[in-house]
Amino acid sequence: MDAWLEAHRTPLALALLAIAAVGAAFWLQRAGGERPLVVAVGSPTAPPGGLMVYVSGEVARPGVYPFQEGDRVERAIAAAGGPTADADLTAINLAIKLKDEQQVHVPRRGEGGTAGSGSSVGPSGGPPLVDLNAATRPELEALPGIGPVTAQRIVDYRERNGPFQQVEELKTNKLVTSATFEKIRGLVTVR
Repeated sequence: MDAWLEAHRTPLALALLAIAAVGAAFWLQRAGGERPLVVAVGSPTAPPGGLMVYVSGEVARPGVYPFQEGDRVERAIAAAGGPTADADLTAINLAIKLKDEQQVHVPRRGEGGTAGSGSSVGPSGGPPLVDLNAATRPELEALPGIGPVTAQRIVDYRERNGPFQQVEELKTNKLVTSATFEKIRGLVTVR
């Protein structure tokens, strides 16, 4: 038996390493949620004067993709393999021009506020949702927890960075606190 083990030590060690690698990959995929973020070695880089945009959420292949000036959100979603069956494309503006280092997040149906053409209705058929991309300072100040300083910060951010892509940008860009975001989440939308 010792002679057999000695003769087959290398193949056995390689087989055990392969089993361990497959097990680790499976565990990492399960621990990472529904879809792991895959970053490919040698991923594309933006050509000179180009843009790099992160496409996430309900798309077939989330990731970072290169684009040219003038490309729009619709092209970013197509580059990521298109929307999944659960995607809510009415919640984002497909016509917005892309910017370098932008994130385009395609929400799942029911994930965020509804946005589309026409007026959106608030929770339980209540008052219309406040559109973060069109609201005036006084309209923003009417929201719970939003005072004049925060309302101005939101307007200034929108003017400097272009329209909001999703409501969650209020929190991720630290325009409002987490507590305020929870108060207004169901009262605002982006169109």
